[in-house]
Amino acid sequence: MVVAEHGLKKFEPLLPDVILRGKDCAYLVGCATNRIEPPVPMKNWARSEIRQIGADRFIVIFLRLFAYIGPPDKGTPTYSIIVGKFIPWWARLARGQKRFHAASKESFVPLGEIFPYLAARI
Repeated sequence: MVVAEHGLKKFEPLLPDVILRGKDCAYLVGCATNRIEPPVPMKNWARSEIRQIGADRFIVIFLRLFAYIGPPDKGTPTYSIIVGKFIPWWARLARGQKRFHAASKESFVPLGEIFPYLAARI
């Protein structure tokens, strides 16, 4: 989800140590138990935000599994997951990464280069 919204080069991932080694899980994954929302008419619910924590900005995912389950006043909890440290565009430029604008010719990639198998069938 984060890669689809922000791209691979816009954040430094923090979850590999949590997933592979179980390190720092309590610092990166949590849940506010005093704010449980009522159920919503969808199976799962997720959104991402860029949040300022101290001097740094982080990409945070808010994830609610089985969002449709529960009595009318209380549903399932919403988990907060700090996915990675957000890298602003000026920091990416300092690292030598190019900055593309949606309207520029450099950002246009032909469909055949992204999905060669699909383009061959069309």
